[in-house]
Amino acid sequence: MPWIDHPARQDGPASILDWLRFKLGTWMQWRGRELEHRALYPADVRCPDCGGWTRPGVYCDHIPF
Repeated sequence: MPWIDHPARQDGPASILDWLRFKLGTWMQWRGRELEHRALYPADVRCPDCGGWTRPGVYCDHIPF
């Protein structure tokens, strides 16, 4: 049985359709954040170590905030 690991899901295992909706929705949110960041900060690059965004030539301290 698929499981949705989220505190709002209180009634046990999810149906496959609910699980697919949750996975698609979270993927769309992640992709939307990526597109928004690329539009607002086109010069930013990804850190090769942690994957966070950083300005070109700026040292990344690998802290996620």
